[in-house]
Amino acid sequence: MDSRLQYINTYGATYSVFGRKRRLKNVFSDNREVAGHAARSGFNFEIQSVASDINLIAATELQQWIKANNKDIKIFALVHDSIVAEVREDLVEEYCAMMKFFTQKDRGVMIPGCPIGIDQEIGDTYAFGD
Repeated sequence: MDSRLQYINTYGATYSVFGRKRRLKNVFSDNREVAGHAARSGFNFEIQSVASDINLIAATELQQWIKANNKDIKIFALVHDSIVAEVREDLVEEYCAMMKFFTQKDRGVMIPGCPIGIDQEIGDTYAFGD
């Protein structure tokens, strides 16, 4: 943690393990509270961006699988760490298995033997609680 915060405070930026850059010009602020917030924000970015990137990559690969296999499935939103799709009932089990496969695929940042945990919810609408 100390070395990452030192890097952020030195360069005013940080990178995710997938290469995404976050600029943090406020680490150079004379206001210690503003500078501290920027540094913490950069440190959090390094952790949270990995989950976001993995979700985006998984959704992209899932869409490629859907198209290549001519599946009647429509991914229509990525919401935070969720992939929201409209799936024909007879394809739900296969879709869920493939979504899990692409999400848990080792992308070089996993802890060996500890796949990403996923939850899958199935409903008639996107409305919460249905």
